Amino acid sequence: QDAATPPDTTDLKTAVLKYGNPYPAAWAQMGLAEATVTVSGLAFSGFDLRAKIGYLADLDSFKQNPVKPPLSPVQSMILKVPAGDKDLKASVFNAGLNPTLRWTAPQQGTPDRYQVRIFQRVEVGTNRDLEVANIETTGTEILIPPDVLKTGVNHYLIVRALQGGGPLQAGVPQAWADCVSAVIVP
Repeated sequence: QDAATPPDTTDLKTAVLKYGNPYPAAWAQMGLAEATVTVSGLAFSGFDLRAKIGYLADLDSFKQNPVKPPLSPVQSMILKVPAGDKDLKASVFNAGLNPTLRWTAPQQGTPDRYQVRIFQRVEVGTNRDLEVANIETTGTEILIPPDVLKTGVNHYLIVRALQGGGPLQAGVPQAWADCVSAVIVP
């Protein structure tokens, strides 16, 4: 058959395919909205960090337009070091081995807890890192425990505001919002 001749469609069979929710009717239908923001140049040359803002809830709550996350990221992360308070929007050197980290609650929403994840850079020029601490708190300040930060090693941290659910709890709704620091070097 040449390109000028239309294809023969007499053998074509069509049907309506009906499908539905394959899960038991008792299971709730959930919705998830999450945005990931890539942060370049804040911590390491050639290394992108990712911050997320998300929301998990029953499907009906997503019928509003637009879907708005109930939490925004924490504000003004400050590291208290021997030389004084340092804003983590810029790299902090000579931070000491167990400085105090504090932040201000998000402008939007009320978290019921925060998760602080601290990472070491393992290989410069790659996206490999090592999580060296994962701390949950209901407050807005932590003392970074001894033996977490290593002298001469680059670190960064992510403070995640959390609402709903919890460790080993699957309740909904849940919301989260990350704030990423610049480089921390003890």
